[in-house]
Amino acid sequence: MKKIFLIAIIILTATASNLSAQSSFSFKCTKDTIVRLCPNDSFTLVAKVPNVKQFGADYEVNPISGATSQDCFIQYALTNTPGTPVTIAIDDRYSAIYTLPFKFPFYGDPASPYDKLVVSTNGYLSFDVSTAGLFSHWSQTVGNVPNTGYDRSLIMGVFHDLDPSITTSPTRQIKYDVVGTAPHRRFILSYFKEPLFSTTCNNLIENTHQIVLYESLGIIEVFVNDVQQCATWNQGRKMIGLQNFDKTKGIMAPGRTSAGPAWGNLGLNESWRFVPTSGTSLLRKVELFDVNGNLLSRGDTASITNGTLGVNFRNVHPAYDSGQYIIKSSYAPFDHPEFTSLDTASLIHGIDTVFITARYEPPVVVDLGNDTSIVLGRDIQLTPILTGGDSLTWSSEPLDITLTDLHSTSPLVKPEVTTMYTLAYKSAFGCKNADTLNVVVIPFCIKVRNAFSPNGDGINDKWKVYDGRFCFEKANVVVYNRYGTKVYENSDYQNQWDGSYKGNPLPDGTYYAVIEYTLTTGKKTVIKSDVTIIR
Repeated sequence: MKKIFLIAIIILTATASNLSAQSSFSFKCTKDTIVRLCPNDSFTLVAKVPNVKQFGADYEVNPISGATSQDCFIQYALTNTPGTPVTIAIDDRYSAIYTLPFKFPFYGDPASPYDKLVVSTNGYLSFDVSTAGLFSHWSQTVGNVPNTGYDRSLIMGVFHDLDPSITTSPTRQIKYDVVGTAPHRRFILSYFKEPLFSTTCNNLIENTHQIVLYESLGIIEVFVNDVQQCATWNQGRKMIGLQNFDKTKGIMAPGRTSAGPAWGNLGLNESWRFVPTSGTSLLRKVELFDVNGNLLSRGDTASITNGTLGVNFRNVHPAYDSGQYIIKSSYAPFDHPEFTSLDTASLIHGIDTVFITARYEPPVVVDLGNDTSIVLGRDIQLTPILTGGDSLTWSSEPLDITLTDLHSTSPLVKPEVTTMYTLAYKSAFGCKNADTLNVVVIPFCIKVRNAFSPNGDGINDKWKVYDGRFCFEKANVVVYNRYGTKVYENSDYQNQWDGSYKGNPLPDGTYYAVIEYTLTTGKKTVIKSDVTIIR
């Protein structure tokens, strides 16, 4: 059976891997995918992985879940997990200085990579620690970033005018967590059920979101559970984005800008990833494993966007019904002095998991039987066994002009030379199969004479049934008189009958013969003929 290679485009957008999160980053979520395959076929698994660069002088932002999709939205640290509270009871205020457990690169700022930051009550953090304990801006009337109206070195996720000083939300909380072990740690800043500012908006308390910083890679993610709109204050503006120290560079998530249309609702459940896009790529390899850790394939990569790589894993063959696969992308740490020549133990790993359900189409079967032979001048009907398909096409080599209906299920052909017939059969889905039949054409050598004259003159005294034995192995001849009595028989006839029976000449007249011969290919053929004795 010929293989049909299908492309299963699997956009992985979070993960639930069976590999320990302590030894790798889990970037994405399990995305169940169904592929339709022909039996025994393989396909190319296509995934996307972050193309992290050496420096963070610029960024690209990509959604890692659909704006309305909840199946790929996973919070890293929920409110009931341990964490360190950020105790700020004053509106529009920066926190004290917090020390990061790792260095984090950001926009090529003068002090980057940073190991300290401050937290704003308004949903953002800043690496400019000179603002610790001071006012943090709330107004967004100045517009989008980059903008000198906002502070330096900001990660906004989500930046809007919150007020943690009021008590309308008794479970409100700002905290940070550090999860994982070096070099796979993540710093997670969480805002939980924070109320909006102003009397008319204080009861809008369902504002829950997170900022995640990845050690070694410089990746930034923003997770948004809920954000609410208060059109009567600050025009309901909010923003997800970054701004550098010099306030000359900035980037915002599409549709999540300050000056654009108002946005936000309960159950938003979306996530965004900001990936450094400057310098040499830190990606070293992408591999596909089964759930037992066996390496199945190394991926071929091609740039989709500056911050994203498309990865092709070829010849994937899932087990019947289903198969689970783990995609591991390996990166060099951005701050490693020898990041261009790292050993495997020094690489940073990102893990994605995909569960593929394979739906196999019914098999397409075509069987033309065994090769055969015919004598020149005879025809033969091609009668294949067919199941599972709905269209067929014949071809021949060399071209047989007697094969006039290329789509017949049983064509009658009369080749003049030995010919190979091929039948291609396929289903509506596209599953294909084919078979061939070689028809050997044997030159005509059996030429039964209808009369002979056994009179002893040396001319036509013996009954001749063939000119040569090059097309058959032997011939069995039986001759009957008009009454059905057997008058001659020979199992290996060699043109020697002289018209006698038991040594005595038979009377002139017409007799009837059955000639059975075996071709050199092993095929048996029977010829019935009359023969007249004339003396």
